[in-house]
Formats: sequence, C-alpha cells, structure tokens
Amino acid sequence: MMRWQTTMARVFPHGGWRWIFVGNGLLLALAWAVPFFWLAPRAEPGALIPLHYNVHLGVDYAARWFVALWIPAFATAVFAANTVIGMRVRSFSATLDHILRAGALTVAFLVLIAFFFILVANA
Repeated sequence: MMRWQTTMARVFPHGGWRWIFVGNGLLLALAWAVPFFWLAPRAEPGALIPLHYNVHLGVDYAARWFVALWIPAFATAVFAANTVIGMRVRSFSATLDHILRAGALTVAFLVLIAFFFILVANA
C-alpha cells in the first residue's frame, strides 16, 4: 500500500509538468461549466440545439443540451487515462509520460474550441 505522499508525487511530477496538470484541470472545469451555464439556460425544454455545423450542409447534428455533456466527459476520460498510464510508464520513460500529459492538455483545449463553435452555432 502506497502512502499518499508517494501517490501525490507520482501524480504531480516535479517541474513545469505540475502546471500542465493544474492547467488541464482548469480547462476541464471550464469545459464542464459551458454546458451547464451557457447551453442549458438557453435551451428550451425538450428543444433540440445544434451540436455540429457543416459549412456545406448547415446543422447536421442536433440533440438536447445534455448530450453536449459527452464532450467534456470524453476529455475527462482522456485526462484520467493519460494520467494513470503516465504514472505507470514514468519509471522507464519520462518522455512518454510528458507526451501523454501534453496530449491530455491538447484534448482539453480542443474541447474548449469545440464548445466555442457550438456556442456560435447556438447564438
């Protein structure tokens, strides 16, 4: 059984990678806030909102507002999986750990960009 200090040292690596972990958490918190504070209040009960817009066809995917929760759920799952895998591989490959954590940050950033365009489509 590991002590909590050892676990925290494995989750929060030394150096600038702590800030990437914290930044990823902040981006995910913002990604979870968007559907609850911007999409839900604007959606009428039972109404469909556009979740994907295609330049050639227009809105090609619409659903109720809570379907938009799958987007931050995916980013959170990527973050959790990459963190766990990164903790496991750090002992033999610190570079792979850094790539996994940077990849999770990239996914969180892309989710925020996706929500920006969803908000534009719903404006």
